[in-house]
Amino acid sequence: MKLAKTKIILGFVVIILAIVGYTVYANQKNPPKNPQISSTAESTKPTQTAVATTSVTPRTTFLATPAVPKPVQEQTQSPKPSTANITWSASRKLTWNDFQGVPGNSGKASVSLRIDSGWTRAYTCENIDTGARCVIKIESVKSLAEVNPLKSWFLSSYNTDYRLAHEQDHFNITEVFARKARKQLGPLVGYSVTTEAQTQSEALQSGTAQLEQTLSAIIDPNDDAHSAAQTQYDDETDHSINESAQAEWHVKIQNWLLNS
Repeated sequence: MKLAKTKIILGFVVIILAIVGYTVYANQKNPPKNPQISSTAESTKPTQTAVATTSVTPRTTFLATPAVPKPVQEQTQSPKPSTANITWSASRKLTWNDFQGVPGNSGKASVSLRIDSGWTRAYTCENIDTGARCVIKIESVKSLAEVNPLKSWFLSSYNTDYRLAHEQDHFNITEVFARKARKQLGPLVGYSVTTEAQTQSEALQSGTAQLEQTLSAIIDPNDDAHSAAQTQYDDETDHSINESAQAEWHVKIQNWLLNS
């Protein structure tokens, strides 16, 4: 009896071992798919690609673009020329942008020139037995060659470099005579007059008028000579049409500048 039971148990063991062995063999031959590992691998690759795209492309675009780009209007619109009077300078030549006035009824261009002459005074006044006394002194003087852009104009058919040079020499002539005035007015700095009147106001007004007459005795003849030189320049060059005369005048004016 015992022998028979032992044979039965061994038979069951053999069957169980056979089933286990077959299962191991089958799994090795056809391993089952692991959906969790597969989905992780598939989602990782696209995620890395997306990160690479968003981390590189936007940075490149951002760095290539200025952090504070200028408005389109500021990039394309040129600044308006200044309307203030232009003082002569060896390093600052006239351009056609300096001619901002409305064209006149005759001529092709006009440059508005002037010699801006002026002075400042210093004075002291006191009361005296007969009224008042004032001492008025010339503190400083000036004489500047200037162009008024709002009164200077040109026709569009006239705006060549050659004709602009003609207008520049008009400005140069003005500078020559401004320098002459400065040289003549300079020694008057510190000059004073003493006047007496019933009141301080009257004494001051009288002394100021005397100094203005002294200054005008220099300024007025210089202004007349300046106007005459400008007229002669235009007459002899025929307003730049006579090219040989224009060339001669240009040399003459340059010499005036060098020697003034």
